[in-house]
Amino acid sequence: MRKNTALLTLIGAAISLTIGACSAGPDEATCTKLGEKAFELEKDNPVDPSLADGEKARRTEDCKGGKYTKAQTDCALKADDGAAFEKCFASS
Repeated sequence: MRKNTALLTLIGAAISLTIGACSAGPDEATCTKLGEKAFELEKDNPVDPSLADGEKARRTEDCKGGKYTKAQTDCALKADDGAAFEKCFASS
């Protein structure tokens, strides 16, 4: 019985690690880059360029908080303009 419990514990741990690795979000450095990208795209906003610092902080914190997937951040980091950047986060 003890062997079975130990085996089940190991299997459970392996499954948890596998699921965690598959659903891993962006790392902290990527989140920082995302915030910087948001700043770069927003600073040239003719409506209100002063919003750039707030957008940088919001995007960085949302990313670190797990709000975005790695695919979303990878897409946004490749964006050439604000519309393409925002499209990466649009709900499907």
